[in-house]
Amino acid sequence: MLKEAAVRVIAEQFHRRVLYPLLTSGQAKKDREVAHERILGLMEKYIENNQPLRKFLTQCFTYEDPVLEQEIFGLKFKQPCMVAAGFDKNARVYQSLTSLGLPPDIGTIPRWPYAGTPKPRVFMLEGDQGMINRMGYPSDGLHEIEKRLAKKYTPRNLRDFNIHLNFGVNQPSFDRGAPLFDLALTYNDIYGLGDILTLAVSPNTPDSLGLLEPENLSEALERISNIRKSKKEWKPLLLKLIPDLTFAQIDKILDVALSHGVDGMVLTNTTTDPNTRMLLKGMYKDETGGYSGPYLKSKSLVAIHYVYTHTEGKFPICAAGGLNTPLDAFEAVVYGGASWLQFYYAVVTRKTSTPNFSYDMCQSLAKELRTHGFKNITEAVGAYAK
Repeated sequence: MLKEAAVRVIAEQFHRRVLYPLLTSGQAKKDREVAHERILGLMEKYIENNQPLRKFLTQCFTYEDPVLEQEIFGLKFKQPCMVAAGFDKNARVYQSLTSLGLPPDIGTIPRWPYAGTPKPRVFMLEGDQGMINRMGYPSDGLHEIEKRLAKKYTPRNLRDFNIHLNFGVNQPSFDRGAPLFDLALTYNDIYGLGDILTLAVSPNTPDSLGLLEPENLSEALERISNIRKSKKEWKPLLLKLIPDLTFAQIDKILDVALSHGVDGMVLTNTTTDPNTRMLLKGMYKDETGGYSGPYLKSKSLVAIHYVYTHTEGKFPICAAGGLNTPLDAFEAVVYGGASWLQFYYAVVTRKTSTPNFSYDMCQSLAKELRTHGFKNITEAVGAYAK
């Protein structure tokens, strides 16, 4: 225990004083995608294929506590924290992230390779206000990601973490006039390589928002449902929504989702809400794209609470968007009704970026749960929702 604690202290200091300043220096000051690529490159080179090192990192940076253990969809979760989709788009470093206590939602995975929108397209806001991105689902494409996943894949009974795959459609599918066909094909091809699969809709691919129209969503889910029925092993299907929906729109989406066997939701993606954008400051505040950061928290929490209460707590929800502190995480669980949690901005911002992020978050959340008298996170989900 003392050795692991010492490693965390050293890693924290090295990250804050040396690594993070280097990652965000030069061109990365303006284009934060450069910093992102730098850290992916380091993980890929030094950690991803080094099993002894990954095992050591897991011992040091994974916080374990019975109060955080739960079972969802028949799958065991040792702790509730993940890194949200977009960090490991191409399945390059999911083993590295898992060894740091943050298994990623891999993707979003589309059928076609795509460069995305022109750069720069990721902007950090001053004063820890969040970030804006208009990536447009850049990707290596289904074929390359599928090969990468297959090469690394370990059967479920030989690992103690779940593989989450996030799939969707990017602009090439719409340009070819076959978004629903491509969506179903992607789902079929990645089915055997993940434990939980999430259909995502992003505000940064405007055409994809049409998938949330009841008729389009119904057709998409009908195709996906037929594929799932043809498989020998059942895998849970989630739907990831944007926060900029009215309650009436959410009601219609819920009706369609439940009728086609969707098992849960990830709430929420980034926001393009003009009222939220009015709160932003700094030179990049008027950049177009989806916003993520602390001002997204209230919108996401409202959506989580609404879905939780309107499904009477029988529809598992993963909280994403605006989660930055242990208190945010606790509120998403007890007031919103979220069973597990995804972080993005909090993982990459100077204020909280650290190899210890998951360890510290889980330790604080466990303490908060016990302080409120909960013996396990499962009994805390939605406990204060009413």
